[in-house]
Amino acid sequence: MDASAEYVGAKVNIDVNPTHSATASAAIDYVGIILAVLCKQHTAIDIDILNWAVPLVLTFPHVLYAFVWIRPELWRNLCGSYSTPIFAALCIRLKFIQIVSIVFWVWASREAGLCFDLSNLTLSTWLCFLVIQFTGKMLIWKSYQVSGAHFFYAGRLEGTERASNAFPYTIMSHPECLGSVLTTWALPILVMSQLPQGTTFLLAYASLLSVFTALVEDYLKTRIHHHSSEPLPLKRLH
Repeated sequence: MDASAEYVGAKVNIDVNPTHSATASAAIDYVGIILAVLCKQHTAIDIDILNWAVPLVLTFPHVLYAFVWIRPELWRNLCGSYSTPIFAALCIRLKFIQIVSIVFWVWASREAGLCFDLSNLTLSTWLCFLVIQFTGKMLIWKSYQVSGAHFFYAGRLEGTERASNAFPYTIMSHPECLGSVLTTWALPILVMSQLPQGTTFLLAYASLLSVFTALVEDYLKTRIHHHSSEPLPLKRLH
């Protein structure tokens, strides 16, 4: 038997190996179970509770931002030398809770659960999504490069003030907030007609919260630099 015949025989043996067939069948079964769960309306949590809980969860991080920005000394007294890492850890966890709560809200609000029909999306819809998503991510990434992982809050906690003449802060005061708003709207635009009633309200509310945070930062910055002609140097959070 030549080498090619041996290769074909080995391939046939692998393809018909009952162990491999059983593994593939089990994997397909697991995928089917997962899809059956995700594509069915989740009823374990009362939707009325979620309708109240999700806006509150969206609000929590901005309350934290405002508190740290307005009274950084109280946060330092509360957390000591770990004020910056604790703030960073809380931000990450609150963002995770936001995402989970929104996913559960969508899951509990639709008969199809978390499954969406993408077959009828037009090219213009995809392009709109890509442009908005790219612009939002670019603004957040460039803001991160200039000011640090949590923008200027580390400097606030460490006694410095924000001052930057680098892009994108040369064209707008709060590119990170605009980036956050854009990325918030980007994905829902793809399937807006399939999302539950109340989605537009939540998106608008989340956007207003970002605007609120930007106004808090601007108001406080104006007060602090009222008696100073030179801004304090920027200190990045790594």
